[in-house]
Amino acid sequence: MAKLKSGLMAIATTSLAISAPAYAKPMEFSVQRDTTGTGEILASGDIGPGSAAALEQLIKTEGADGRLTSITLESEGGDLVAGIALGRVIRRHRLVSAIDMPDIETGHQPRCVSACAYAFLGGSSRAFSTSYGDDDPTMQTRLGFHSYAFDYTVPGQLRGNEVREIADDVAQDSQKVGGELADYVAEMGVSVDIIQRAAGYGRNSFLFLSVEELKKMKILTDYSAATGTFQLQVDGSRLQAVFTHDDHQFAFACHARPGGKLEPVVVFSQVYPQKPEQTFRPWGPPIKLSSILATPSLPWTARDLEHGHFHAHEWIPILDGNPVYGFMLARLFGPDSDSDSITLSPQNSDFRWNGDIMHAILTLPQDWAKEIKVSNDFHLSLSEWYYGESTWAHAFKDGKRDSENIAFALKDCT
Repeated sequence: MAKLKSGLMAIATTSLAISAPAYAKPMEFSVQRDTTGTGEILASGDIGPGSAAALEQLIKTEGADGRLTSITLESEGGDLVAGIALGRVIRRHRLVSAIDMPDIETGHQPRCVSACAYAFLGGSSRAFSTSYGDDDPTMQTRLGFHSYAFDYTVPGQLRGNEVREIADDVAQDSQKVGGELADYVAEMGVSVDIIQRAAGYGRNSFLFLSVEELKKMKILTDYSAATGTFQLQVDGSRLQAVFTHDDHQFAFACHARPGGKLEPVVVFSQVYPQKPEQTFRPWGPPIKLSSILATPSLPWTARDLEHGHFHAHEWIPILDGNPVYGFMLARLFGPDSDSDSITLSPQNSDFRWNGDIMHAILTLPQDWAKEIKVSNDFHLSLSEWYYGESTWAHAFKDGKRDSENIAFALKDCT
């Protein structure tokens, strides 16, 4: 929001008939928990300057246990700058952003449009809630984008050169907001083309892209798509197969346990922001397992063992975020069999922290490692126990070259 030289106030807004600074129905937040205690944040109403702070406060009071994992948005829009701020809060706490499915009984059609659509981009992953299968890939009316505009409040009449001064200030403000929007969209890992695509849609119209297009532009998370290609990397006398994507890394390697026994492991590493303004740090060069093993190992506590999951947030300062590896389960989906799963435990997993990166080292069962080595079609995922495609679900499907590289990395321990 900028105060212009004449005293005119400009508010960047992308909403339907919402006049600044008053909002018809300010956004409200509530928490809905399932039988496990895991919480979903419900957000509805117009996005205003206080929305981001309200969400922060809710997470602080309701998310102390780290079990708020997602946010479902329903809004006709509001203030664009406030929408960006809201999206940054969503990303900082690594929430999944979602839009609910239509209610068949009442005919209610939940949607997130205008400023809400940009807030939606803050999700660490982004999805439409579904019941039986995905939405029709050729159409959807839940998520709508359009161009931003300015609403003005002019105190009294304008005199002399004030009109020209206001026009210059409006142009500067528009350029500034446009730049901030582009930076935000890119930072969220989404194609900035969405801004240009939406530019032709004014206050009372929306660009509704197909589900297929939303996935191509990385607006919706495509859980079935591969997220990288495994490359071989020399690590001492052995090799590891590794790929990096956005702010995390997957690696396969042979790990020498005490006594010298080699075991196949998969290592998942994730960057966690340490400052409120830091919402995303792209991954740098691949990290070797030998370097990871040089970082301190975090102990499992009696509480971890009692609850059956690792309370990572007790050891690392992740800005009141999720517990990261609470309720974690490893799943393998083979080409000719149903999925197998193993729960993380002190016997099969090791957690490490080096300042802003969390590492989880998971020992693979021998039958898993052998299947991965020979198969050109498998999925391996680390996900929350009850939510296969939630905040912490990271899945990939390899190709022939990937399989060959993984086989080389695991050949000494299978």
